Parts: sequence; structure tokens; C-alpha cells
Amino acid sequence: MKNRCLLIFFAALFILTPILSYGQEAATTDKKTKQDCKVSYVFISEFGCYIGDGFAFTNVFVNGIRFNKKKDILGIGLGYETEFVSFQYIPIYLNYRHYFRVKKSINPFLNVGIGTRISFGNGYYPYRYNSSCKAGFYSVVSAGVKVKAFTLSSGFFVKSFGFSNFAHLNGFFGGMEVKAGFTF
Repeated sequence: MKNRCLLIFFAALFILTPILSYGQEAATTDKKTKQDCKVSYVFISEFGCYIGDGFAFTNVFVNGIRFNKKKDILGIGLGYETEFVSFQYIPIYLNYRHYFRVKKSINPFLNVGIGTRISFGNGYYPYRYNSSCKAGFYSVVSAGVKVKAFTLSSGFFVKSFGFSNFAHLNGFFGGMEVKAGFTF
């Protein structure tokens, strides 16, 4: 119980960081000084669904830095996935995103994420599943487009449940996901 409270506290703090830090950048009137900044903060919020070992909903939040003339983003991602409340997952991963700059308003990008996936299995069947947390594997490779702040992406993933007590839930599974969101 204490570990879950700490996990919820840190997840809320991680998600609220961009809101709390809004408007805290240095107040400079010189536009050239702001343009010369090579590293800047970025927040990515995406929502969608995936089809793999079943149908599920997913949302992810990434706090990171933008560098290399705003072409690359490197950050820490935190998400929440659910399969109709019977299973819940929290992916925590390292995220890398590269934008292919074209001289248009649409910017294509490639996204790669790898990390762990914490599984909770109580749901509708508390008598069948263990309520403890198990760590699994999380990885995703996707491509998409960015128009101003809006992003739309689609890709493939490989994940694992993390349960070791149930033979039908062991191992890895793959699938496809579609997400839409915003980059600030």
C-alpha cells in the first residue's frame, strides 16, 4: 500500500511538472538570445489504443529535452495502459524522437521507446490473480507527423506482462498502436 502511494505521488508530480514550470523561463527581450539556446524543455502527451494480446487503451507523458536545432528529443516517459480495468500497466521508459525537418508545416518523425512495464492484475477477478506488482518489458517503434503542436503516430511494439505465476501470461507479445496528442 505504501509503495503504491509513493508511485502515485511520483506519477502525479511527473505529470504536473510542465504545468508548474509554465512561464518560468528566463525573461529576455532579445529574440536572438532565445534562438541561440541549443537545449530546451519539451513535454509530449499522447493518447490512443493498441491491438496485441487484446484491445487496450494507452496514454503516455514524456518530459524531455530538445536539442540539435530542435530535431531530436530525449526524455523519460511515464504512461498508463488498461485492458477494460481487468489489467492495468504503468510503462516507465526512455524515449527518443527524431524530426525530419522539411520546409513545410508538416514534420515527419521517428519515435523509439524502451523500458519497463509495471503490471497490476486485480481487476474483475481478485480471486484469480495476484495483487502484487510485477515488472515486464516495454518497447515501441513508431512513425508519425507533427503539425504545429498536434502529433499523430502509428507503430509497432513488443511488451511483456511481467506475471510469473501464470503460464498463459508469461512471455512477450507484439502488436500495433495508434496515438494522437500534443507536443509543447
